[in-house]
Amino acid sequence: MDVKVFKDKLFDLLNDDEYMDILDIDTDDKNNIFRLKLIDGSMFEIECRQFKAKENGQKKRLLDILAKERKNSALNVLLKSDPAYLYAEKCQAEEDEKLDKLNLNIEQIKQVNRLVTAINQSRMAYGSVAYQLGLQDGIKLSDELRQII
Repeated sequence: MDVKVFKDKLFDLLNDDEYMDILDIDTDDKNNIFRLKLIDGSMFEIECRQFKAKENGQKKRLLDILAKERKNSALNVLLKSDPAYLYAEKCQAEEDEKLDKLNLNIEQIKQVNRLVTAINQSRMAYGSVAYQLGLQDGIKLSDELRQII
């Protein structure tokens, strides 16, 4: 979708909105800006730009950026108080102790570590895809609700 089409749709959404108490919308098409005046006298400016971030020569999707931020910061905060995660961490520590008591040689320990690493990478990839699928479902649901309402 190009900026012009997006601006037209955004204008329609803002113009038809009954809950934001918009008194007036001033458009600056040349600069892709909307200036909103609300009933209470407050004013807002919205600039429309097409997002074109690139990473390693490829376009970076907004969904990827959101997922990365959520997984790398918000998730860590949530995990610190999640009972299921804390229990899993406790179980892992117990299993680590049991493994240490087996007195494996260096080559056996390396092989176990490679196996655990491969399993973890697989689970992380699965979780990432599942998370992004959930976000996509939420976006689709939101779009459908907007069409109904």
